[in-house]
Amino acid sequence: MSDSFQVFGISPIVAVADVRSAVDFYVKHLGFRELFVAEDGSYGVAGLQNQSVHFVPAADNEALASTAKHCSFRIRVEHLDAFWKQVELTHPPTRTRRPETIPWGIREFHILDKDGALVIVGESA
Repeated sequence: MSDSFQVFGISPIVAVADVRSAVDFYVKHLGFRELFVAEDGSYGVAGLQNQSVHFVPAADNEALASTAKHCSFRIRVEHLDAFWKQVELTHPPTRTRRPETIPWGIREFHILDKDGALVIVGESA
């Protein structure tokens, strides 16, 4: 089956408190570009190179709490330390973890987005 097609990306859809401010966070602190934000705030997309993250309003506080407790995704990059320096210069208002090498051969840093989703940025060590 895998010989019949090629996957070129996977885009998470994250439930957030406010779509506009979620997109703004990814643009300001992670270097994404705003690709789309619906006027009514019902959907948004932020892109980084050829990848994207999609945002929808959380249905209720329970759904938003699930984002903070259970949502995470990984962005694989080259030149992790250069990316980290750019992020660090924006002074994110959320928790971050500086780059470190993990025992299984990945060098990564972490940043919580404003709704609590964990974004892990990593490269092969």
